[in-house]
Amino acid sequence: MVEQPASTEQSIKADKPFNIDTFISEYEPKIKACLIEVVSHNDNKDTLLKYIQGGKNLRGKLALLTYFACGGTNEQTGLKIAAASELSQSASLIKDDIIDKDVTRRGADSAWVENGPLEAVRTADTMIITGLDTLVEFGATLVKTFVGGWKEAWTGESKEFNALQGLEKIEGPAYKFYIQTIRQKTAALFVMSAKLGAEGAGASSELINIMANYGMNLGIAYQLGDDYVDFSISKIKALPKIGVVTAAQVEQSLKTGVIEAVTKGKFNIGQIFSEMDINAVEFYKEQIKEYVNIAMSYAVHLLVPSTKYLPLLRDFPNYCVKQMLAEGKVEL
Repeated sequence: MVEQPASTEQSIKADKPFNIDTFISEYEPKIKACLIEVVSHNDNKDTLLKYIQGGKNLRGKLALLTYFACGGTNEQTGLKIAAASELSQSASLIKDDIIDKDVTRRGADSAWVENGPLEAVRTADTMIITGLDTLVEFGATLVKTFVGGWKEAWTGESKEFNALQGLEKIEGPAYKFYIQTIRQKTAALFVMSAKLGAEGAGASSELINIMANYGMNLGIAYQLGDDYVDFSISKIKALPKIGVVTAAQVEQSLKTGVIEAVTKGKFNIGQIFSEMDINAVEFYKEQIKEYVNIAMSYAVHLLVPSTKYLPLLRDFPNYCVKQMLAEGKVEL
């Protein structure tokens, strides 16, 4: 029981080109309005509203786009699924800020700085509960996907925290650990959003799996873009990720020492790149493009319905990365 009675609202004007930009301009306000609606029944709604404002709503847009691309026809169903996806993302940011001790978010004080850690945790938990409550009417499958996404993201969060504290040994090149951390911590919520959209549309298991892979590679590309912006702003700034060190970039005799230094927090990634003359800029550019292209290949898979949404699905990975890079005023 996933799909509601059809009542698709074709409100995008016929005289406008139907592309990713017109899709975003049409549906971003509707996603935000739906978010306001679903949190309005909570006693701390004012706090919730404050911390769901100002974001790019990319996970919500992803959920809505995959919903339509996989055959979904009820706009309100798609918007509610999008709102649930976005609530999950907002909750993760609040918790990340507490763990990483980040004092600002979106140009303002982080929730834990402004309200204290306990109230921040309560806010994040309310977002998660509201997201689950929003999905209940669409069946257990979507609820399970939501929980699974959070479980995977928390596993990645824990791994990263333990590694940065020297509590977890990194086997092999730190690059592999870095990508695996991104895959779990960040990309898991992109996977969740893409799957929720496909499941809400009643897609086949094969198509749901394609959308999951699409979301995974999109999420990795997006986080690489985020880290690239951080690195570009300050080349000796410690990134919130494990250093990107590959066997090809570091001689075998030096690799073990570098990995140990990164793990124990003795060096940050910028210093390592600078002192060892590793071309981090080229690394990020190549990796971002690679994962964007992989995501695009899933978007045009033969099992994806050939509708007007297919080109949008293809263009969305580049849209997401450009949104991130624009913040740091950097280009690929």
